[in-house]
Amino acid sequence: MYAKYIKRILDFVLSLLALIILSPLMLVLYILVRVKLGKPAIFKQERVGYKEQTFVLRKIQVDV
Repeated sequence: MYAKYIKRILDFVLSLLALIILSPLMLVLYILVRVKLGKPAIFKQERVGYKEQTFVLRKIQVDV
C-alpha cells in the first residue's frame, strides 16, 4: 500500500516544496545569465528517448 499511494503523494509534496523554496534562487540565476549573456537564458532541445519518441528538454544556457 505504501508504494502505491503514500509514496506518490510524498514525492509530489516534496517536489512542490522544493520548487517553492528554490524558485527565488532560480529566478536570480535566470536574471544573471540573461544580463551577462544577453540572449535567452533558457533554450529547448529535442532529443530521442524511450522507444524512439522525441521529447523536449529545456536547459539553462551557461557559457563559462
